[in-house]
Amino acid sequence: EDHLSLDETRAVTAHLWKNYSHVVSLLTETQLHRLIAETSVSTLPTATQDIGEDLPSERLYENGVPSDTCTLILSGKVMVLVGHDQFRSDVSSWCVLASGALENASYKPDFSAFVSSGPCRCIRITRNRFAAAVDASATERMGQTPEELPHDVLEVPPPGLDLGANMALGEPSRKAKLMTALMAVGSGGRKREAEDKVGSKLEVEEKVEAVT
Repeated sequence: EDHLSLDETRAVTAHLWKNYSHVVSLLTETQLHRLIAETSVSTLPTATQDIGEDLPSERLYENGVPSDTCTLILSGKVMVLVGHDQFRSDVSSWCVLASGALENASYKPDFSAFVSSGPCRCIRITRNRFAAAVDASATERMGQTPEELPHDVLEVPPPGLDLGANMALGEPSRKAKLMTALMAVGSGGRKREAEDKVGSKLEVEEKVEAVT
């Protein structure tokens, strides 16, 4: 399976965080990054249209047909036909289609869409995978310590944060606990920021107590 590079993942995460905040507001930045990194990239050819057909048979979406998948276009072009009059518009890189499918179990697009200029490189996020990321984000915001988190939440650590040396088989070290607690109270999940906030021993301990 093809996946985005680290730089691409960061770019897509930043794009969604800034321009589609209403779509990803339930996710933490860490879980959004993880969701993008773990979603495989689809490469779709230009859709072919048979003689006598109004639309190609290979469609990303069909007006009124339920869908549980949101699509982010990375390259290529997609033709979108909207409404009863089938108003046509080409969309391309960085466009998000069917974001409502991520949260609405009865979502039906009010448009049809197909690849008009391929290959179209895109990532397609399903409702189930998005829901799992929402759950992981809720756990992260609650400030639970690493040993309390489900195993799958720990498989991909936040970018730039390496607590591996501090978390052997036994109880996590005091520094690891402090860093985790500081992440929970708003350090943004970055190791350098967390270390800058350690400062006073007493102040750090108060923050640890506040989230445990």
